[in-house]
Amino acid sequence: MPAYQPHYANLNHVRSIQSMQRTASRPSSNRILIAKILLGTMAAFMLCRSVV
Repeated sequence: MPAYQPHYANLNHVRSIQSMQRTASRPSSNRILIAKILLGTMAAFMLCRSVV
């Protein structure tokens, strides 16, 4: 069961990225936000893997 938790977190991040794309006006800031979120999710995933 714990294997599903990162998947749900990724879905939540995808939704937040989509909402940010709607609110943000500049595409350059969008790319930076998406890059930061993707790096954050990858770091969280690696941390979860190391803990488990």
